[in-house]
Amino acid sequence: MHERIDRIRLHDTAMTRVEMSVSFFPPAQLYSPTAQADYLSPSKPVILGNILSKIRIMKKVLLLTFCSFYIVARAQNVGIGTNTPVSKLTIQTPLNSTGLTHIGGSNEIIVDESIGGVSASFGTTTNHAFRIKANNSGLLHIYPGGEVTVGSNTTPSFGRFTVETLNNSYGISHLGENGNILATRMGGTSAGIGTFSNTNMRLFCNSQNALIIDAANGNIGIGTDAPTAKLDVGGNLNIGGTSFFNNSAQFATRIGVGTSPVVGIGINILHDNEAMRLSGSQPFISFYNGANYKGYMWNKGADDMELGTASGNTNGRIFLSIKGTPYLTLHSSGQISINGPAATFFETDGNKALTVTNSIILKDKANNFNEWSLTSKFEDLVFTFNGLAKSWIDINGDYNTFSDMRLKENFQPYKSVLPDIQKLNVLTYHYKSNEAGKNSFGLIAQNVAEYFPEIVSPYIDKNGNKLFAIAYGKTGVLAIKAIQEQQEIIEQQQNKIENLEKRLSLIEKLLTEKLP
Repeated sequence: MHERIDRIRLHDTAMTRVEMSVSFFPPAQLYSPTAQADYLSPSKPVILGNILSKIRIMKKVLLLTFCSFYIVARAQNVGIGTNTPVSKLTIQTPLNSTGLTHIGGSNEIIVDESIGGVSASFGTTTNHAFRIKANNSGLLHIYPGGEVTVGSNTTPSFGRFTVETLNNSYGISHLGENGNILATRMGGTSAGIGTFSNTNMRLFCNSQNALIIDAANGNIGIGTDAPTAKLDVGGNLNIGGTSFFNNSAQFATRIGVGTSPVVGIGINILHDNEAMRLSGSQPFISFYNGANYKGYMWNKGADDMELGTASGNTNGRIFLSIKGTPYLTLHSSGQISINGPAATFFETDGNKALTVTNSIILKDKANNFNEWSLTSKFEDLVFTFNGLAKSWIDINGDYNTFSDMRLKENFQPYKSVLPDIQKLNVLTYHYKSNEAGKNSFGLIAQNVAEYFPEIVSPYIDKNGNKLFAIAYGKTGVLAIKAIQEQQEIIEQQQNKIENLEKRLSLIEKLLTEKLP
């Protein structure tokens, strides 16, 4: 009876160590006519029942011919399905066929490999993870859901690809042929990705460079390959939140705040209510023409605001304009012109200070219906109240009050003034607000009001005090009236004198005639 063989060991006697073991699972019915040993002689054929036709060992070739495939051992290479093995084990199958299969248990876990027309695969064909290990430890794990992890068997997946490392260790790296390194690194409280060699770091979008970090200086460029600052943006920059610039910031062209930047405008702000604020101790805005300092706007001191030209700007002026037309101009000489050129100025202490074309309007803050205006008309300065001319100062400096009969009505003779004028006290006095030793003379309003109330008027000052004033221009009218009254007295007395003189002459004549 033939001996049953489950395993054969092949040895090439022509070489020092060329061995191959072939096992069959489940065990094949391998029969040897001689069954003398598990070493087969090169010249003895072996019959393998219906599966294996023959085994022939010829020098360095072991040929096992099967019904549907064959195994070849040539030199130290083994071929399955090919007689020209190119590696230690070469398996040749038709495309889209399984080559090597490992079944664990009763078809519980299956691992195989196969080659298709344009790809190849190696892994599990059951719902189990596929692991690649080293030093008997799983290091790379592919899960049925497609997750890939690098780490231990217990490393949890986060997304499709997960790498587990110790803190302050590199994770994923890409090494270029010139030594450049791109890698990820995880710390205890932070994480990073970038280059770990002297090369720039780039982020791409749609095959275009979107962001670059310059290895030489750490500058970041967006839309530019050569950033010249810590952040260099080639294009528009939209900042939706609060931005802090602790040292300095430079914008080469224009900025849009709340709106898109506009060509030709440095800063374009679209914001309701307060659009811009300067805070701090005495903040100010400076204005330059190139490198030349021209002017400023300054919160001077705690409460004051100052708008002015720079000390080196000797010819600069300040304009207040409407629709591009200057209506008030402050000249470098300190002169002010309103609604006109800096000509014919009002003079104060010999220095021209103010020019107003047309009128100056003065209104009562408490009563907006009443207003005074000062108007330069021809050669006169006209004073107008609520649109009616009241008086003027002529070219000679004389003050003139309108007294045209056509402007008046209800004419009545005035009372006799001479007795009351004699009761007015003409005094010298010192105004309390004047400097010491500077005395004045005139009348006292309360004294005048007793006899001539028509030329005395009350005035309420800012503290609510009622003060009285005298229309001194009308005292001349009283003087005229007094002179007229005196003239009547003089004329009456003159008549009396003339009558007395006539009577005296008559008496003298009579006396002369009677004397011998």
